[in-house]
Amino acid sequence: MLLDGHSRLGIALHLGLGYTLAPVPVDGIEDAERWVLANQRARRNMRPEALQLLRGRLYNLEKRQGGRTHTYTSRQSGEKLPAQRLAGEFGVGARTIERDGALVEALDAITAEHGRQLLDAYVSGEKGLTRKHVLKVASLSSNRRGEFIKHVCEVKVPVGEALSYALKPEWSDEQVANAEAALTAQAQLLAQAIEGARGALGEVAPAMERWALRTRPKDHAAVVAFRAAQKKVADGLKAMTELLPHRPCDDCLGNDPSCAECAGVGWFPKGRASWDM
Repeated sequence: MLLDGHSRLGIALHLGLGYTLAPVPVDGIEDAERWVLANQRARRNMRPEALQLLRGRLYNLEKRQGGRTHTYTSRQSGEKLPAQRLAGEFGVGARTIERDGALVEALDAITAEHGRQLLDAYVSGEKGLTRKHVLKVASLSSNRRGEFIKHVCEVKVPVGEALSYALKPEWSDEQVANAEAALTAQAQLLAQAIEGARGALGEVAPAMERWALRTRPKDHAAVVAFRAAQKKVADGLKAMTELLPHRPCDDCLGNDPSCAECAGVGWFPKGRASWDM
């Protein structure tokens, strides 16, 4: 098992150069992992994100080993728990070590299912991913995690925007169908009411027009006022038609009066994605 020098070995093989291997006394896979982590720790200019992962991996490894230590990393430190001991070594709080461990577990779980894209993006710091982002992504369904990784790492969507979308509720087909059916029924009732108002306006208009013909060449003031009002009402009915319910709110399906996405309305008219006027 090669513990270090993978890049140098690859270069040597590619160029046909000679190389030597130095044996390292390790006792099993976990001991080898500890040696690798200790070797990484000795490197300078480690990014903060990489240092978090190093601390987290050391902590998780010690938890699995029941808190045992090894001469590769430090001396025995009495009865201290792994988080306390590592906190002293790295100059941080024990809670920070525990949070680092949770971060590593989340990233490892995501990597096992979706590949290294998110892990590499986190370590590089280029996407602005934080520990909180990673933990939220880990709590998502598999589909939403995959969508988030694609949006951030491939489509270049900002992390905050991609996470806001990923955190939207996931509704079943039945729930969506029921919400759409209820909304369609509501829209039909409103449309009928608007048509009724438009019909009533149409019945009054001819009578006023006949009156207008009798009062020409100068229209009666009442007819002028009616025509102005008629236009306002017609414009209002047109505006109401344009605001008829068209699709349920994706966030609440009309079930949350405090929903920020739809301002508690529960639906949006055709061609609109918000209620901002």
